[in-house]
Amino acid sequence: MKICVAVESMVPPSVHLSGAKAIYQLIKLLAKKYNLEIHVITSIGPKADPSWRSWFKNAEKDSNIHFHYVDLGGLGKSHLLNYYLPKIALFLKAIKLNKKFSFDIIHEYSASPFLCWRTSMYPLFTNCCRVHTIWAYGRTPLSSFHFANKRVINSVDRFIYTTKHMRQELLRRGIREDKVSFLPLGVNVKDFSRLRAKARKYSDALREKRGISTDDLMVLYVGPFVQSKGIYTLLDAIPLVLKSVHNTKFLIVCYDLDDERRKFVHEKLGLYMNSVILIGGKQPINEFMATADVFAFPLTTIKGTMGYPLTLLEAMASGKAIVASDVVGVREILRYGKGILVKPNSPQQLASALIKLLSSPKLRLRLGRNATRMAMALDLNNTAKRLFGIYEEITSNKEGTTTNEVVRRSSATFKS
Repeated sequence: MKICVAVESMVPPSVHLSGAKAIYQLIKLLAKKYNLEIHVITSIGPKADPSWRSWFKNAEKDSNIHFHYVDLGGLGKSHLLNYYLPKIALFLKAIKLNKKFSFDIIHEYSASPFLCWRTSMYPLFTNCCRVHTIWAYGRTPLSSFHFANKRVINSVDRFIYTTKHMRQELLRRGIREDKVSFLPLGVNVKDFSRLRAKARKYSDALREKRGISTDDLMVLYVGPFVQSKGIYTLLDAIPLVLKSVHNTKFLIVCYDLDDERRKFVHEKLGLYMNSVILIGGKQPINEFMATADVFAFPLTTIKGTMGYPLTLLEAMASGKAIVASDVVGVREILRYGKGILVKPNSPQQLASALIKLLSSPKLRLRLGRNATRMAMALDLNNTAKRLFGIYEEITSNKEGTTTNEVVRRSSATFKS
């Protein structure tokens, strides 16, 4: 089975920290476990890390996945260019590759099924099945058009939603129930189980390197330094927490942390900076997860998330007690005693929840265990198995349809 996976910006730094990392881990497992021939087409935008070429080379050796890219690094900051041109470029790339490899399936990760739609109109892709995973909120007229157009909807053999709240959205847009499947992103639980066994080793090493006392409690934040991820809410909550739980250290890990942002944090927190550790660049996130006592995920996006956030899943697999914003997507996996949910953009509620966890080792342990059990249900192996099942189902349906069409044509010819 030959699969073409289309996803924009599957390059560093995105592929190390965001949903692109989850997609890469999934297709890497698919290629290895089910012996699939997977080709990834992706775009290289202006924000790509200069090391992307070497990353592609190493990833191909490590995963047996074939990477194909379109370099759009010179587009600049134009919103329209950065939205439309990558989609057109991926479509043209898909045409070129399909002539050579004859794909059985095109699997598109995007806000709207542009590639699925365009390939359905091209004779070269007649026997190709199409899968679309909703990967981002559609904020343009093009996205709205795609989901309001029956031709576009009919061009897709299977729509995949990664959070349960998206199901109703798809059905509301007129997509048949038998064409939608729930497939959340997964996390490799075994990797984090091994890390939990070595947590003491990592903790001692990190504390010694950063000058943290063994009596200090650690709160971890991992993510970009942007408002939507709640970093500013966390910074406002830090003084409130430290007034109640003095022996707390905040470990803030942001790959995009630069001198200007460091200066901003220092000016904002002042003397409280003695309890804050800022770490930038690519880091061993798994080791930080293993050593933290509490994980903070103060998302401020009111719409919530399109998928279960990978860093949140990793924290759950690590057995961490979690404080997170009560938004769609996050709420689905943390309610019922798997974490503490707080109002978005509320430093007071965030601080109160952190103080509650930091003050109660038993509560941290209980929530951490519950979170781990939830993470096990979202194990990457289960996700890969379900996705492979979808691939088999739609290709067999396609073959059946093709066979029926041939029979009908033969009958018509015989009658005439």
